[in-house]
Amino acid sequence: MRNDFEEMMAQVEAASWFAELAELEEAFTEAGFDVLEANSEYVVVAYEDDDEDVQVQVRLSGTESTIVIDSYEEICRG
Repeated sequence: MRNDFEEMMAQVEAASWFAELAELEEAFTEAGFDVLEANSEYVVVAYEDDDEDVQVQVRLSGTESTIVIDSYEEICRG
């Protein structure tokens, strides 16, 4: 359900920015995502959509102390 994904992302994006990567990872986890990979350039998260596993790459920007979500795209479904 795409609507669930949008709601989950809106919950994460409501913070506007994050002071550190661990804080961003925690926000994704609290929103219902599984964090698969995280670094200063992107975070890969997973969630279930109609019994399919979906992975999304979230691109980051900002600085080390002001991390913001730049964009995201689905990278795997199945």
